[in-house]
Amino acid sequence: MTTNQLRQMSFVRAALAALVIVLVPAVASAQSRRGGGGGGAGHLEVGAELGLTIPFDSGPGVGLKLAPEGFYFLPEFSPGLSLGVGGQLAFDLHPFGDLTWWFMDIVPMGRLRYAINPNMSVYGDLGMGIGILHVTLPSVTLFGQTFGGSDTTGCFLMKLGGGLQFKMNDKMSITAGPGLNFYIKSGGATVLTLMGGLLYKI
Repeated sequence: MTTNQLRQMSFVRAALAALVIVLVPAVASAQSRRGGGGGGAGHLEVGAELGLTIPFDSGPGVGLKLAPEGFYFLPEFSPGLSLGVGGQLAFDLHPFGDLTWWFMDIVPMGRLRYAINPNMSVYGDLGMGIGILHVTLPSVTLFGQTFGGSDTTGCFLMKLGGGLQFKMNDKMSITAGPGLNFYIKSGGATVLTLMGGLLYKI
């Protein structure tokens, strides 16, 4: 395992530990305040995000990402605090360089959301799934022969993120926030995402 991979794994473990330390007491406290029961009914929210992706590693430049997503939100643990279970299917293209890179994410996710007021919420995301990395080499002609090619590989993907959600009306919301994607493999990548999107409550 390379030094870069060890740093990635150490950061992932620290982030997961911090997430558990923060979220578990909050959920337990919310459940105790409600006597362990949920309130209201669950519902489905679907939508998509669009934004920029910025790799920390050399190779791919800044890219564009489209991420359809959906979550089923369980009944609230306490007023304003709810958990959504769902995921994203995302496509990330990096065409701005000598090489063309793209990433595809297939990520089951959980989203914990807390309403600050009736029109604004904060949320945190945690997901683990599959990342597909593809690179296409430019064609170069030397001594009458053309060289180039492409390579596609799969890897384990961990996603950490969060953001703000603003209600436009009873059905439609705007989301915006940063995230980190860890494509964990030999020659993998760490990518920062800056995304905004829409969610529709069904």
